[in-house]
Amino acid sequence: MADFASPRARLLELDKKRAGLEAEMQALVDDLNSPGINGEPPAGITSQMDVDAEGYPRGDIDLYAVRDKRHRLNVLRNDLKALMTTLEATLHEVHSVAVSADNATAPSIPAPVVQAVSTEPFATIQELLPDSPAALGGLHEGDLVLSFADVHAGNHRQLSALAEVTRDSVGRAIQLRVQREVGGKPLSLEITPKPWAGRGVLGCKFVPI
Repeated sequence: MADFASPRARLLELDKKRAGLEAEMQALVDDLNSPGINGEPPAGITSQMDVDAEGYPRGDIDLYAVRDKRHRLNVLRNDLKALMTTLEATLHEVHSVAVSADNATAPSIPAPVVQAVSTEPFATIQELLPDSPAALGGLHEGDLVLSFADVHAGNHRQLSALAEVTRDSVGRAIQLRVQREVGGKPLSLEITPKPWAGRGVLGCKFVPI
């Protein structure tokens, strides 16, 4: 019993940390994308947004505060990726212990329900071609990808995992979740990679965030 309780407790604690990281990240994104108190344009989360059209530092925002928030956001993204790897390994450990206990006819203790998929976008859609499988599946240029089959922010490996899923799923539907804008409501879509008149089997480009 003690061996089972330990990974289960770790799993719950890891998921609590995941929720905390994602909440802090979303707060930073909302802050950086909000206009100033006098209606000034938002600073944004990319480096180009802290200068004006002529390349000069903007005088209507606190550049030090903006850079500090962006740095914190990048740190949190890296922390989340590392945490998701640990969380998934612990989740597998919990299920393994539960199966072993069941095979030994011991009383079954259900594993906690944990959402082991990050809600942090990890890629954006660019170069979406008309009438492509991606377009027919409902994707829009600029969509933020939250998950692509079982690929998410914690395991996409610089999008190589996404490419592997696409390659292995030609002719079969792939479930994915996207946001139309930062902080927007997630949308569930289904696209089927397949040969068509254009290039590739999806007809769009995924760019890491």
